[in-house]
Amino acid sequence: MDLYEYQGKQVFARFGIPVSEGRLATTPEEARAAAEEIGGQVVVKAQVLTGGRGKAGGIKLAEGPADAEAKARDILGLDIRGHVVRKLWIEQASDIAKEYYLSITFDRGAKQTLYMLTKEGGVEIEEVAATRPDALARLHVDPLEGFQPWQARRLVYAAGIDDPGEQKQVAAIVAKLHAAFVGSDALRGKLTLFAAEGPRAQGAFRHVALRVSDLEQARAALPDGTGDDVELNEGVRVRLVEAPTDVEYDLDHVALYSSDPAQTAEEYERYGFDPAAPSAEGHPRVGVGGAFVEFHPGEPGDPEKPLLNHLAVLVDSVDDHIAEAEDMGVVDNVVDAANTRAVFVWGPERVRIEYVEHKPEFALR
Repeated sequence: MDLYEYQGKQVFARFGIPVSEGRLATTPEEARAAAEEIGGQVVVKAQVLTGGRGKAGGIKLAEGPADAEAKARDILGLDIRGHVVRKLWIEQASDIAKEYYLSITFDRGAKQTLYMLTKEGGVEIEEVAATRPDALARLHVDPLEGFQPWQARRLVYAAGIDDPGEQKQVAAIVAKLHAAFVGSDALRGKLTLFAAEGPRAQGAFRHVALRVSDLEQARAALPDGTGDDVELNEGVRVRLVEAPTDVEYDLDHVALYSSDPAQTAEEYERYGFDPAAPSAEGHPRVGVGGAFVEFHPGEPGDPEKPLLNHLAVLVDSVDDHIAEAEDMGVVDNVVDAANTRAVFVWGPERVRIEYVEHKPEFALR
């Protein structure tokens, strides 16, 4: 799942990666209070799950509490690439001498963790990769060998960082970022909402559940009377469940109606989903991507335009799944896109399942 900047920094801090002091705000008054607590110059930063915040006016420097309140008033409600700003991160301003870019991702083509580092931070990484590829140092780490300290030093040298003090600092951050990547289980499932021609019928979809580490705290953040089961537009229901997680909200499970829940769970295992213990309420489950698919008694029907478009499963090889799906006679469609290749199949009780493979260049897009 995607994280807001402040959520990512919370994870970083947990693993000892240095981050600037900051506070979350949802109103101009809260932004003012946060600036008063932090003191001095602060940066008011829009929290949206997209890039281009700075160019869109979503990041502003404030000289003090009153200025932070004014800047917050300007940013809240701003539309940035289709994302409306509802939250702000009020952060202590930093005197930036240099900007570096460091990332870790999983290279599906190489089946290894990929580290990328460049001294040309502050620039879109896609531009650096396309126009100055030599400026972007890359390092793959074999999962069987595991991460070693010398690999951090090798990445730093390859990026052309010459100052001994900076070499030591960056190498230490590389090691801590690796610990965060592994320790926070950074390969997770996610829920995607997208526009589609309506109206949509309920079909197999019952609800989606988000995992929170503190249910009482999560309840307090919701409007009065909302409860743990929130109904959004068009019949989409979101439920909160308490379970260990290192982020504010994590995908726990998707619940589907089934005419025979136990049998349907067994059928999903034939489609590559992992066996899992039943839920606390006794509903049969299967596992996928760190989350679950849960089956509840009910008739899913077969509507022409169901609310649930499909379940997506990230795989290493789509070709293997295409061959199996062809043998089963359940192929719906094969899609070959710029960064991904996928096959859509008809799963149990006419729920579509997407097996998607990231192409080698996906990590740089």
